[in-house]
Amino acid sequence: MFATRRGWPKRSSNRIGERTMVLVPRENSEEPSRAAHDAERKGGAVLANGTEERAIARAAIDALSEQLAIANRRLDEATACSARAMERAASEIADVRRQLSDAQAAERLARDEAAGLRTRLDQLQGRGLWARLRNKR
Repeated sequence: MFATRRGWPKRSSNRIGERTMVLVPRENSEEPSRAAHDAERKGGAVLANGTEERAIARAAIDALSEQLAIANRRLDEATACSARAMERAASEIADVRRQLSDAQAAERLARDEAAGLRTRLDQLQGRGLWARLRNKR
């Protein structure tokens, strides 16, 4: 409509449904038209309220949000796995401590029994040969 009224040259698109390109003179392209008074201007092109930038930003935000969700999920899985490993290690440590205390108790019993047998042997050796023979009857 404006191109016809102002006499600006138009380029028709080769495909059906595509937009027609209008060659706007440089002196008119510097100021936004009245219809686009609140439009953003970038490199001579007028974008209606920055819709293209918002779409690009939204796509980037969505992609980054998805990547962040994947990273968070992996971190949660790694945390859960390490927590299970820590629980297994703690139970194994408790088992080893239990086995160690049992071994120490068995060692004490064997030591005390050996000391008692040594004492009994010393007593028997101290009585002499006749006393030993008498104890066998």
